[in-house]
Amino acid sequence: AVERLKIMEGTTMAYPLSVCGTCVSPSPNYATFRAIDLETRFDVAFFGVLSYSLDLVKLSKAEKEAIKKQIEFYKQYRQVVQFGIFSCEEKNGITYFTAASPDRTTILVLYMQTLLTSNCFDDILRVPLASENYVYRVTRRDYNAPIWDIGGDVRGYKKEEEAYEVSGDTLKWAGIKLSTRYSGSGYQTGMRVMPDFSSRLYIIKKL
Repeated sequence: AVERLKIMEGTTMAYPLSVCGTCVSPSPNYATFRAIDLETRFDVAFFGVLSYSLDLVKLSKAEKEAIKKQIEFYKQYRQVVQFGIFSCEEKNGITYFTAASPDRTTILVLYMQTLLTSNCFDDILRVPLASENYVYRVTRRDYNAPIWDIGGDVRGYKKEEEAYEVSGDTLKWAGIKLSTRYSGSGYQTGMRVMPDFSSRLYIIKKL
């Protein structure tokens, strides 16, 4: 999934997402030996023509249920992804994929972090494809949160609930501040716990 970020950045300079085959591959990956969780692998593969190259016999019941939900989510938004307007950007170690419907009423944004840094900066989600004339509601795709039990502040972590309402001009030009990422100490409920190679997929809809 991490290597795919650069692949998609280059490929989409010449081709639309409707002809870009994307794949949720096994973890650890056979080519890079990198282990990435199932939800992040889906978030990246979501931006294209989705497929899975997994051995169903080896999947747990929880993984099969997660994949079922992922496919349902993809079917709900594949028109936007495959035939909408696409852009990608990398900033401060975060890659953003954005797909918007032609009328800008529905926008999907991938937030993909490669390596977590200590004392990380505040995250501002700015969406240049937003329409200045709308008011939007921003939510996060629901996902199966891994159980982080690494001791210290993060023991008993619960996945964050993010929801924002924002004017289109603010979202387009200034952006909104996302929930703080946890990075070492001072954990509080609502923080995003994001280790290396993790993601969020934001759904932005016109109110």
